[in-house]
Amino acid sequence: MRRFLNSEGRSGNYFAHISSGLYIARNRALVLQLLETAMRDPNTPVGSALLGTVTKLRLLRERNGVKTQPPVDVSTLNPFGDPRAIEIQDYYVTELAAGLSKRTGKSQSTTAMTVLTHLPKDPQVAAVLLREARRILLLEFENLHPFDQEYLLSSYWDQLRDPALVPVLRRMLRSHGDADRNIHNTALKRVLEIAPEEAREFVLAEIRDPKSLVDFEVLRSLSDSTLPEADLPLLQQIRRLASSKVNFDRIYLKQKASLAARFATESIYQDLMEIYRSTQLPLEVRAGFLAYFARYHEPEALPLIEEALADIEPGQDSNLLPDLTRLYYSDGVDGLLRKRLERDEPQKASLAAYLISLHGSAADAKVIEARLERWRKEWGDRRVEAESNLQGTVERELITALTRAKSWKLSPERVKELQQSCITQICRQSFHVQ
Repeated sequence: MRRFLNSEGRSGNYFAHISSGLYIARNRALVLQLLETAMRDPNTPVGSALLGTVTKLRLLRERNGVKTQPPVDVSTLNPFGDPRAIEIQDYYVTELAAGLSKRTGKSQSTTAMTVLTHLPKDPQVAAVLLREARRILLLEFENLHPFDQEYLLSSYWDQLRDPALVPVLRRMLRSHGDADRNIHNTALKRVLEIAPEEAREFVLAEIRDPKSLVDFEVLRSLSDSTLPEADLPLLQQIRRLASSKVNFDRIYLKQKASLAARFATESIYQDLMEIYRSTQLPLEVRAGFLAYFARYHEPEALPLIEEALADIEPGQDSNLLPDLTRLYYSDGVDGLLRKRLERDEPQKASLAAYLISLHGSAADAKVIEARLERWRKEWGDRRVEAESNLQGTVERELITALTRAKSWKLSPERVKELQQSCITQICRQSFHVQ
């Protein structure tokens, strides 16, 4: 019992072995009694492991170690989903919540986090228990371990969302230790949500940091159309990374090129064009450059896009077009995809249909419908051949594009009609058509 309650800092295997020892102990009643006593001690931090162990042992004690019939879908030592196990856990959580005021320091914050992450499903009961746990966690948030901070910001933001966290989030974003850097992604996302007016300096900081890989989708959500202060840092980083022979630098180069497409001004256009033309850039990196060029000089960029697509191996366009269209989409890019939609090569037509459905306008629905009709005329009587040469994937992607598009919505009846009209087996299987 002492080893179990004082296993912090030891390996996970150590804790797992000690935990197993509790379940095979001959005097299980004593084990349960000692665990409950420890859990009720205001000086003992109650984490999920202690709560879970007490819950499982209480269930085993009630049932004399024998599973009831019909058996639960999980093992006896992991009785999640068992109604009685849920009742036992809710009882303990309620008791822990009621005693939070008697705890201090780590015991209080750890136990409050356990209450938050194990709230009963009844919303009224949960609201009562959450109130004090939330207050404590907001006050102590800065003192939590970075991993706990990230977990709460990611998984329990709806319960903790509060402007009072902004000063803490600011300090977290200004810290650059290894553990702290891992939380920048989530912390910046939350600042953008609750204090967008303060997010600009932190987005700039991540752009200027040559080792930052904060999620591009988080960074791009900043409302500013451009960040002139980012021009020079991005240009310097891209120039250095483009000449690097280190494989991992391709990851950084792709990130920085994407950021240039989103935030850089036209002032570095010629410099980036020189790098693009003089360097053998990986295909996945070129998307950022081409999106940047298209943003400011689309007539020059569109031929470069077609040139890049013409020079690649079959099937490699998926390394360019998805990123390109995510970074920049226009009528010109839409026209390029429409031309590829008419191609006979299955992969090219399928990818074009998918990307048009993601980024195109409602007017594209008729274009995809017309392509589906043409496919049916060409392959309707050649089902076996269509399945052997991957033309079935074109049928599937065209129907998927029509039924799951972002800019238009078909009626449920029309969706069902299209799905049931599948000719090839791959299409029928995708939509579970008998």
